[in-house]
Amino acid sequence: MLCVVIESPRTPGRHFALPILARLYLNKKACQKWNRVSRSKPELMLEMLKLVQAHDREQALHFLGDSAFTSASMLSKMPREIAVTGRIGTNSRIHAPAPPRKEGRGRPRVRGERLDTPDEMLDAKGLRRVELKLYDNTEYKVRLAEQDGFLFKAPERAVKVVAIEHQRGGRGREVFYSTEVAAQATMILLWFSWRWPIEVTFLDSKQHLGLGEAENGKTKAVRRTVPTGLLMYSLIVLWHECIREKPAPSLRKWSGKQHASFAEMVAALRTDSLADFRRKHLSTPGIPRAVHKILKPLEYLIALAA
Repeated sequence: MLCVVIESPRTPGRHFALPILARLYLNKKACQKWNRVSRSKPELMLEMLKLVQAHDREQALHFLGDSAFTSASMLSKMPREIAVTGRIGTNSRIHAPAPPRKEGRGRPRVRGERLDTPDEMLDAKGLRRVELKLYDNTEYKVRLAEQDGFLFKAPERAVKVVAIEHQRGGRGREVFYSTEVAAQATMILLWFSWRWPIEVTFLDSKQHLGLGEAENGKTKAVRRTVPTGLLMYSLIVLWHECIREKPAPSLRKWSGKQHASFAEMVAALRTDSLADFRRKHLSTPGIPRAVHKILKPLEYLIALAA
């Protein structure tokens, strides 16, 4: 699944991951059974990225992905027009740029001298300590090290490597990189934190739209049901954030809650749809009183569904 991350126009600082493309992944056993060419998940993701890039080449793209989709080998296959911010291992090999080619025979070098690995970067003393607010203002205290270089399996794309070591909690050491080498280290960490709404999208789609619960037997149904559910998620969020005049009323209250949840967006959509149906079809004279009596309990049940 490929999502576009947007900032809420209603609540600045809140981000949503809206699905725009999806691909059906088949493991090797299924490919052998159905006589299909096996393709990995990173290969499918790269295909979707190239499709989005071809749709509008003037629009700058910035891909945020976890380590499976932003590994060095994956970065080497990415179009250079697409900026990439991702995660790598603490023992990743980093090199200086290749030296200028000398006259004479022999293949020119593609990598420079080896630089410190992220672990070696964090083993140094005197690193600056930074307080970060990421993932909906969660606070982190970290030691931070950074350096520019080239990943071993992607020697043609310069990256800025940002290594952090958490001072509390059990997260330990984490390493991130970005092809936007001019960006500040804290900005790269902020960019990567925008990937988290993808997990929220999966959770909300499963809990409130029944994603993954369908029992399909037809080939077309298998291909269409999940993408349709993901499309519905995007449409509901866009309707609430860009079209509905007021935010959805709060149905659940807990400490720290500041904005409408997706469940409340769905409940507001159902309530508004029922009100629109009543206005169009039940506002004329002659409607039996019994029909109007059942509408109030129906509205209450719709609210409880959230």
